[in-house]
Amino acid sequence: MIRLKITRPGASEEYSSGRTEVLVGRREGADLRTEERAASRNHCILRVRDGRVEVIDLGSVNGTLVRGKRIDQVALGRGESFRIGSTEFCLEDYAGASGLSLSEPAVAPAVPAPVTATAGKGGAPVARGA
Repeated sequence: MIRLKITRPGASEEYSSGRTEVLVGRREGADLRTEERAASRNHCILRVRDGRVEVIDLGSVNGTLVRGKRIDQVALGRGESFRIGSTEFCLEDYAGASGLSLSEPAVAPAVPAPVTATAGKGGAPVARGA
């Protein structure tokens, strides 16, 4: 699962996909279709792999920028973004192959079971392990 916040001049929207690979581009049939004029038909791929999200530029004419620099391939963390032209794509959340959101714990914290004292013969306490 990948969840993005997409911001362009005058608008913003949310996008989410359960896929482990998302094609971003202008072409009809792209998983995440953008009207951004600087985007190529097949611009980049977002790939969830080994518990992280990678952005892979597909040789686009105008490039994919991360932290203001043109990239070929880079891993993104939650809250980081990439830019195509004037459109910013911010990674809000993702899940690895396990399907668990990284913002949620995999297992709930353990709560110890209550201890009850038992009385032995004549009302005397019995030691554990005896």
